[in-house]
Amino acid sequence: GRMIEAFGAGTACVVCSVSEILYEDTKLPIPVDPTNPDAVFGPLTNRLRNELLDIQYAKTPSPWSVPIE
Repeated sequence: GRMIEAFGAGTACVVCSVSEILYEDTKLPIPVDPTNPDAVFGPLTNRLRNELLDIQYAKTPSPWSVPIE
């Protein structure tokens, strides 16, 4: 198999791309976006990031989020 894209998510950050994994003293690169070497986020990571930000900023309604006015 092959790794197409990887990211991490949590409470301290929205979404963060993973560009490499260290396995048995070997750094294994993971392309963030093979079509754009300057990209900060891959296509899936960027889509998820935008969805989460839209929920956080109340642009998209969510049962998990309650806007405070």
